[in-house]
Amino acid sequence: TLALPAAAKNTTVYCGVNLSSEQIEQYRRITSLPEANRKCGQLCAFTSTSRNKEKAQEFGNVLFVIEIAEADGCDVSLYSEFDEEEHLLEPHFYFSIKSYLFDNTINKWIIILRLLNL
Repeated sequence: TLALPAAAKNTTVYCGVNLSSEQIEQYRRITSLPEANRKCGQLCAFTSTSRNKEKAQEFGNVLFVIEIAEADGCDVSLYSEFDEEEHLLEPHFYFSIKSYLFDNTINKWIIILRLLNL
C-alpha cells in the first residue's frame, strides 16, 4: 500500500480553472449573501491543486484559493510527473465561499474557499 503524506496543518492550496461568465456570476451572488445564509458547495471528484500559487495562476480565468486543514487531501508531489507541488483533494469535500474579487494585477477572478469538515 502506498502511504501519502498529509498536508501541513492549516495550509493553502491553489487551483487555476476556466469558468464561464455565468459560473463566475453564481459565486458573486453567493458572496453577496450574509455568510450565515450561504450554502456550502461540494467537490464531487478528485481535485488537483498546487501549493505553488504562481504555478496555479498560469491556468484559467479564475484562481481558487483553498484553505485546508491537516487531513484535507494529500501531497502527491513526490509521485506527480509535473513540477507543480501537486496536492490532491479527495472527492466529497464540502466548502464555504469566503470571498470573491477581481485582481487587476493578474487579470483573474480570485475566489477564496474554505474546506469544511461536516
